Amino acid sequence: MSFSRLATLGLYLLLLALAACKQPGTISLEKTRPLPESVPGTGNFSSEPAKPYSQSSPNLFARVVFEADGPPGYRVEVRDLMIPPKKKAADVKLPGAAFLEVRYGAALLTLDGRQQQLAMGNTLAISQGQAFTVESTSNESLTIRAQIVRAQ
Repeated sequence: MSFSRLATLGLYLLLLALAACKQPGTISLEKTRPLPESVPGTGNFSSEPAKPYSQSSPNLFARVVFEADGPPGYRVEVRDLMIPPKKKAADVKLPGAAFLEVRYGAALLTLDGRQQQLAMGNTLAISQGQAFTVESTSNESLTIRAQIVRAQ
């Protein structure tokens, strides 16, 4: 490479670096007034969620996220199931056949005497009327999305 080309390339890179470092304006250092103090007894708390969890059995909390009529003679329901960290929910029965997806946490599921480790993203199917036990094995709440189909 010739010296003139090398010098041109160096000058181009220097101009490019200077253009990148140039700031478009200055930051104003105006002082702002502090927020007004809150008046005691006028707490502005958030409202209850539209679909809160409710306890359906020991250590098992559930909420219905969606429900609608399915194919003729069937009802479709989507529930979120939550189990607190390091807790066990025994003899869980859902009102129909279910497809479960672990949304958060990890668990040990016992179904028909067989144990299965579950982690976030795992899925499994549960037959209608089949009872299972699920134990949260992580330090965070276990959340499972259950898509349930039942006869009307």
